[in-house]
Amino acid sequence: MKLADEVFRAPHPSLSTLDAFGEIAEDEKGNEEALRLSLLWSELAIRVPTEPQAALGLLDIANTRKSRRTRLVNELTPVLAQTAVTVASTMPPSEAWRFLQVLIEKLGETRSRLSLVSSISASTISLAQRHPVDAVEVASQVVEGGGYLLKDLATGIAKSSDAFEPAARNLAIVRGDVLLRTVLASPELAVRLLASDYGIETALAASIDGASEEEIETARKCLLPQLVSDRHAGLFAGLMADANATTIAIEAERLKNANDFTATALNDVLVDVAQQADEIVPLRGTVAEARQSQESNAMLRKLLGPNVADVRWILSVMKSSDARRSMLLVDVLTSASRQQLCAIFEAPDILDGVLKATEDLPAATEVLARLVENVRLQPADQVALVIRILTRMSGPRAGDIAVVGLEAVLSQAFLPEREQLVSTFFSHASEHIDSVRILSIGAGQEVPADLASSNLVLFDNSPPVVRNKFLRNPMALADTIVGRGAFSLSYEGGEAVGRLLWDSAPVDYHGFRLASAKLLSFLTNAKTEAASPIVAAAFPSVYRELQNESLPDFLSYMFPFMDWDRCKVARSELARAFLRSNWRPRDIALAAARAEDADRILRSIAKQDNGLWAISLIEREIDTLPEPWKRQVKKAIKNLRKYPLGYKSPSDG
Repeated sequence: MKLADEVFRAPHPSLSTLDAFGEIAEDEKGNEEALRLSLLWSELAIRVPTEPQAALGLLDIANTRKSRRTRLVNELTPVLAQTAVTVASTMPPSEAWRFLQVLIEKLGETRSRLSLVSSISASTISLAQRHPVDAVEVASQVVEGGGYLLKDLATGIAKSSDAFEPAARNLAIVRGDVLLRTVLASPELAVRLLASDYGIETALAASIDGASEEEIETARKCLLPQLVSDRHAGLFAGLMADANATTIAIEAERLKNANDFTATALNDVLVDVAQQADEIVPLRGTVAEARQSQESNAMLRKLLGPNVADVRWILSVMKSSDARRSMLLVDVLTSASRQQLCAIFEAPDILDGVLKATEDLPAATEVLARLVENVRLQPADQVALVIRILTRMSGPRAGDIAVVGLEAVLSQAFLPEREQLVSTFFSHASEHIDSVRILSIGAGQEVPADLASSNLVLFDNSPPVVRNKFLRNPMALADTIVGRGAFSLSYEGGEAVGRLLWDSAPVDYHGFRLASAKLLSFLTNAKTEAASPIVAAAFPSVYRELQNESLPDFLSYMFPFMDWDRCKVARSELARAFLRSNWRPRDIALAAARAEDADRILRSIAKQDNGLWAISLIEREIDTLPEPWKRQVKKAIKNLRKYPLGYKSPSDG
């Protein structure tokens, strides 16, 4: 029609008005194709307002005119934009998205494409907002088509109202890369999807696994700020994988401000990541600053291990007013193995800090008990610790711990109130004491003589239940004294040994006989006065054994004779040893009386050089002897005077 008008009805016939591309004017041969396309262009341009598909035809024609394409597309842009707006508001959603996608694709890589996308943004957003479920269905097509409309599609979904939930749930089942790109296209969509439980987190976490480094970094910036609940843990873990120190610090501060670390699952992820990156200490500091809660306290505990550095951190960084300080300390130490406890308390300042921090905490008793049982502390510290424990603990375990305290006290001469401490430990540990071990610790070879003497006096004065343990094993006592080597005990120490040995006779007579023989053999040449109380206890049983026809094996090495009076030899040996030593006269008199042969033993002494002088010394101390021994000695001295040397007394038979 238009062609007829321009040729047959116009005053001046011409085809110039039909030359849409400027190609007819240049055509000298009469190109029919140029005329046909020009006529089609004109026809399509007229139909665009009512038939949007015509716009696609115009673009197809423009794309065939390579030399004039840019000009033609630029001229078409306003028309295309208006067409897109019309399509978005009038076509069914799926057709509209298909049309817009084709339109964008046909524009190709031109500035007009970007201009068009920008000019139709509001309409595209509106389309997705009104029909979010349909928008989700075409998301993959949009992504595959270059994603030029993806931002508006995602923004529109985010702005939708009633249909948002089904759209969100449908979005969770789209292909991973499409989901991730769609969510990242609109921060608003990310916020809304993660604000409520639409089941999107698991799908998003899975999409992170196949994402590029660039996408992951973008996802961190976009998604991490939205992750505040336990249901976000999987996604949080995916985004925090291989996170550096800066990212960990930022996320720690964010979670502290967002929820004070009340999301346990997120806390666990952050702890794991910090451990892998060796960023535990900075994270611990941030957590300690958060508002206290069961969850944040549990997280803080996970950031503490049974080692010197972490224990010192609790003691030095956490304020004494912080209620968590003592509880965390107890919990960390409770989890420590024996080796870890030893390593922790090797540090010189740790014990004092722990004791002060847990002073009023009953729960600390178990930790302190394990400390005593497993760690070798300084004796003074060990004793103080045991005393503290015993005020809070009873039963068999308390007895074992009291033994530890006892052993520590026995090894130190300078501890104040030493006797009272030993008494206390004896009362708690009575059933748990190993007499052999205690003798070794308290009076063994390495123990100084003054300390050993003091300890032996304490053993002798111990409660009956404890003392009886020493009496039941007289050989242990003898082995301990002999094992010291040179005899160097004080007189008080010797007295204690003598009393323990003598009192063991009714408890273990066989052991008493063996121990007496061993000690008498050991002390025969000892000149110190401290030996005499032991001789007073040991000599009588040996003497009585010598009166038997058959000599026991344990005495045969001491008296290797058979053809003369063994007892006479023993009396002579005792007399000579007494006069060559500093033995106390009253102890030798006691030995004679206990041997039940005071007459002959004192007479044997009197026969030695200076023997009568020695008898006078015995007589001077006679009143210090207990009964019935005093009476026997007095009678023997009386007989000695009645029957002077050279005369046969009745006791001589």
